[in-house]
Amino acid sequence: MRRKIVFLLLLFGLAGCAAPGISSPAPTPETTLPLPTGSLASSTSGPTPASIAPFSTQEPAGAWKRVSDDGYKYSFEVPATWVLDKEGTTPDRLVFFSDPTVVGQVGPLTLPNGLIKLDFAADPIGKGEPDLTRANPITVADRPAWIILEEGSEAAGPSGFSAVVYISGFEYWYTLWLGCTPPSGADAKATDTFIAECRQILDHILDSFQIMP
Repeated sequence: MRRKIVFLLLLFGLAGCAAPGISSPAPTPETTLPLPTGSLASSTSGPTPASIAPFSTQEPAGAWKRVSDDGYKYSFEVPATWVLDKEGTTPDRLVFFSDPTVVGQVGPLTLPNGLIKLDFAADPIGKGEPDLTRANPITVADRPAWIILEEGSEAAGPSGFSAVVYISGFEYWYTLWLGCTPPSGADAKATDTFIAECRQILDHILDSFQIMP
């Protein structure tokens, strides 16, 4: 049974970049699994590179590409136009941006098209446990999962949103953190439209998520 997400979004620091109203999530205690951030530490345990289709600006609107790794036993889809931030990327730590021009930029930035960022992490079960105090249970890939939604914050601003999803796999905890900020100077209608699109993207990512036995 699938549970649709009410929604997603923001609080994110770009790797080597700061955008208006955007910051990294506060670190969590060592006894819990950390939220992914733009400066995720590389893992030494990744046996193989993740399989990711090359970024192409020629992909048609609405197209998707599949991201997968046999070692960490995950597979999911992201929009085909999203770019992978390859700095520090390992199969258990991935960062995607909807706008490739922001990667490596030093802010503050103007975002005429808005920005969506996805951080993904895979951590062995037993290494730590996520803090599920404020989480709502859902189901992803027929596995127990939990989601935490935040609407607005001091860092993200009143139009900012964030969603973090914890998925309990057979051998790994999978964490997806989706951040979304509307276009710079967007009015209420444009902001609502952008947020609705972000919600649909999050739904698709979770619907496409697969865990290999």
